[in-house]
Amino acid sequence: MLHIDLTQTKPGMTIGMPILHPQRPDSILLKAGFRVDDKMIRRLRDLNQKAVWVVAPGFESIDQFLSSNIELGRRRLLGVVTQALGDIYDPRGKRQMWDEFAETLAALTETLVAEPAAAQFMEDDDPVEFRMLSHAANVAYLSTLIGMKLQGYLMRQRKRLNARHATNLVTLGLSAMLHDVGLSQLSESVLVRWEEHHDELDPAWQKHVQFGYEILTGKVDPTAAAAVLHHHQYFDGTGFPQKPNWDGQGKSGLRGDSIHVFARIVTVADQFDELRTFYSSRPRPNVAVLAQLTSGRMRRRFDPVILRTLLEIVPAYSPGRRVTLSTGEEAFVLAWRPAEPCRPKVAVIDDLEPLCRGESPPHRVLDLATTPEVSITHSNGVDVSECQFSLTEDIIPRGGQGLNVQALDAA
Repeated sequence: MLHIDLTQTKPGMTIGMPILHPQRPDSILLKAGFRVDDKMIRRLRDLNQKAVWVVAPGFESIDQFLSSNIELGRRRLLGVVTQALGDIYDPRGKRQMWDEFAETLAALTETLVAEPAAAQFMEDDDPVEFRMLSHAANVAYLSTLIGMKLQGYLMRQRKRLNARHATNLVTLGLSAMLHDVGLSQLSESVLVRWEEHHDELDPAWQKHVQFGYEILTGKVDPTAAAAVLHHHQYFDGTGFPQKPNWDGQGKSGLRGDSIHVFARIVTVADQFDELRTFYSSRPRPNVAVLAQLTSGRMRRRFDPVILRTLLEIVPAYSPGRRVTLSTGEEAFVLAWRPAEPCRPKVAVIDDLEPLCRGESPPHRVLDLATTPEVSITHSNGVDVSECQFSLTEDIIPRGGQGLNVQALDAA
């Protein structure tokens, strides 16, 4: 499958991934296998659909990275988040809401386990609507992905607990979903000031972590409440809330392993999605966000083990997506290597017309890892020429992503 702009979609092309209704999370607008015509293309345009996945003979290796079941699971998670944050103060709905979240997350986790190659955080370019709800759902999903990859690390970090409790993804996902619930207690002026300046040193805004902790204490697992309190504690000790130093000289936040591992995971997921969605009307490309997170000063905020895991599950350039090369050619990403995030293997395609006839378009495969003179300049039309980055030794993924590396070598 290939991800193409709606402006490039032509009658006769076949939908490869179900198109979900923009207003109804569990509703499929168009099923996979539907051959579009002019009328349907106009309908999609009216619904503000920007791009579609289409069947592309000859590019089946990309299909393993895509899962309609996972996407539907993510949309259901958004629905539960919407209800949960709406009912958080209603004690009558509390138990039912927690149970529904646990069931939804468990079902999504089972799907992720069954389709490991598709267990990634693929970039999207849909308009950023219901920003806080989408952010909560994204952070819960991404934290769950990280937790699944770090089962051994969770057991080592929580060795006083048995393995089942140490790796409890429901508690982790719950803390991720509710990490910003304390914002509901801030005044409008504080929220407006945050939207305008994004000043993490604003003491009024910092209070949201304490408010969130107070809201959740006694209602959720204490570990989840504590993770909400500490999701702005940074690995280098620069986060908040702060407490007086032992020598009485100033204050500082928690540091390193003294921060609960769930809070450390939520911190990485939160920072990634915030940088991705809070600064423009459409999500920023993954590569731009990853370049910022792995830069020297910001990188020190994060547990390197967790940051390394983020790089294993978030491709800088998602398979199947369109990129523009420094040669001026249009190409589509075939697969990616986590250790070399900005040097994927791509297919240069000049003409998509054969897809209308169910034929493979002529293409030329180019491995950017062995073609250093060529780089990516645009991702889905967005200039990313200044966002190319390489990884330092301390955060290079050790074993790669397994399935992705195999697919890359076979492509």
